Formats: sequence, C-alpha cells, structure tokens
Amino acid sequence: MATSNITTFQMTRNEFIEGALRKLGVLAEGVSANANQLSTGQQAANLVIKALQTLGMQAWKKTLTTVTMVQDQTSYSISVPFPLKIEQAYLTTPTGSVIDIEMASNYNFNLLPNSASGTPIQATYIPNLTTGNLKMWPAPDSGAVSTYTFNIVFQKPFDVFTSASETIDLAEEWQLAMVYKLAHILSDDYQLPLEDKLYLGKQADTYLTAAQGFGTEDTSTYFYPQKR
Repeated sequence: MATSNITTFQMTRNEFIEGALRKLGVLAEGVSANANQLSTGQQAANLVIKALQTLGMQAWKKTLTTVTMVQDQTSYSISVPFPLKIEQAYLTTPTGSVIDIEMASNYNFNLLPNSASGTPIQATYIPNLTTGNLKMWPAPDSGAVSTYTFNIVFQKPFDVFTSASETIDLAEEWQLAMVYKLAHILSDDYQLPLEDKLYLGKQADTYLTAAQGFGTEDTSTYFYPQKR
C-alpha cells in the first residue's frame, strides 16, 4: 500500500482553538470560531505555551550560540535570543580544541575569590524578565579573547501566537496535549460541569506525559566530586 511520504503535521492557531472548543462542545462540526472566541482562545493558548516552558529543557528547543568575550569583562547581558536556562558552556579554538566551562549556581559563583584575568573556567547565569545575565570567572584576558570562542547551549523561549496562520512553536507530538490543555483551561470560561473538567485535565496530563518523555535527550548520568 502507498503512503503519503509526508511526515510533517503542524496545526495553525485557529485549528488549535477550534479543536479545543469542539472538545468543550462549544463548536459543532463544520462551524468556525468567531472573532471573540479566537481572541480569548489565543490569550489562553499563549498562557498554556508559556506554562509549558517550566517543564524543562526539551531537546528540540536547545539552541547553540556564542558570546563575544571582552577583555577584563566578567558580566554579559544576553537578550536575543533570550536563554531561559543554560545547559552547557564551553570554549573552542579554531583548531578544534574544547575546554569545558563549569556552570555554577549563583551562590557558589559569588564565593569565588577575586582573581586576575585569564581563561574562563566557570560561569553562572541569571535569567531576568526579558534578558539574562551571564557571568564568567575569571574575566577573560587578551589571550583568551583572541584564542577562544565562548559557546552556550540554552533553552530558547517558546514563541506565542499573534495571528491566525501561525503554527505552534512546539514539536508535533505535543499538539494533541496542547489541544486538551487549551480545552481544560477554557473549561472554566464556558462553565463546564466538574466531571467534564476533570476528564479534560486527565486527558491533557496523559498526552503531555507521553510528549514530555519523548522530547528529552537520551544521555548518561555521571557522579563526581565537586571541584574546590
């Protein structure tokens, strides 16, 4: 039997909202959402999208970028793109050498002694509302600036909906969970009976658990003494 050979399936903003409204029994088959329903639905969908950022660093939202080091400068503001969390930092050279940077908590980073500039070996990151602050220790000297590139792997924020034709900034396997999550959030607005709300919430959690487990990276876990 022949298949389509098409492996992508991305729903638009309106399709998500209308799918959720059908789960609520608000829309009949073949009926489109009106302007008010789309407006309130978009607001609720964007709230759900931002809430999903708290579930951790999914493999498909990891992004690699570089930070331009400045001699004797310890602190760097990062705004575009804005990292939610930094998973990894490392230095590279044009010849392919790699030096791992230890990502420390802000508490431990603040306990590091004052030091002359050199090659950074530790860093910490503090996310703010619209920007983030990356600090490295020790501050890079002229040799580090000219020799190394500072790389970070980080979790990029999810894009929100702003128009009808946009697709969701989530992996395809998250779309079913998103429809049920949106329906569950909207169930209060449409005054669904408690039993129906509980059902929608249970379905949303089931699909979300499956999607979340698929989106994490398969990797090993190592335990070692902390360097002092």
